[in-house]
Amino acid sequence: YLMNTFRDPAARWSNADRTNFAPFFSFQRAYYALAERFASEGKVEEARKTLDMLDTVIPPERVRYDDQIMPLVGQLYARLGNTAKAKKYSTYAIGDMEKAYNETANAAQLGSREAQGAVQYAEALIAAGEIEKAQTVLQHLAKVVTNPRDQGRFQFRILEVEAMMAEKKGDKPRAVALYDQFFDQYGKDLAS
Repeated sequence: YLMNTFRDPAARWSNADRTNFAPFFSFQRAYYALAERFASEGKVEEARKTLDMLDTVIPPERVRYDDQIMPLVGQLYARLGNTAKAKKYSTYAIGDMEKAYNETANAAQLGSREAQGAVQYAEALIAAGEIEKAQTVLQHLAKVVTNPRDQGRFQFRILEVEAMMAEKKGDKPRAVALYDQFFDQYGKDLAS
């Protein structure tokens, strides 16, 4: 009953099926976790089917998603090669995250919690193909985070995004050089 209500536009909403209902967020997380597991095991078709079921029974057009899950679903769709649904989920995520980011954008310093939300925003921008905007967010974050580990993480991501931008602009030699620099600097850490 509950799941059908979310996907049926003619359904009447009751107190039991509010979109901020705690078990509802658990459904989102369960579908995502199962799809992620299938993907990590190389079971791409099962991962796709799981995400598509999530999209069918909990449509983001009608239902508010957990702020952390929405961009992750978009990123997983991108990894699985479904760019249309990756963009769909990223677009929904971006709207909510942009509001939160703008509330802290003028801060002189950001703690880890605010920085984490801004990173999720940047990741959603990347998944939606808005690489230039993501780079601007990441460069801003690198200047205002207080934790040195977070600063290093942003520098890592900024270099990767610069390579993505060069590739997007068709400058393959620059993109290759930036990717080489990226892997020279971070390859060992990524391999372990």
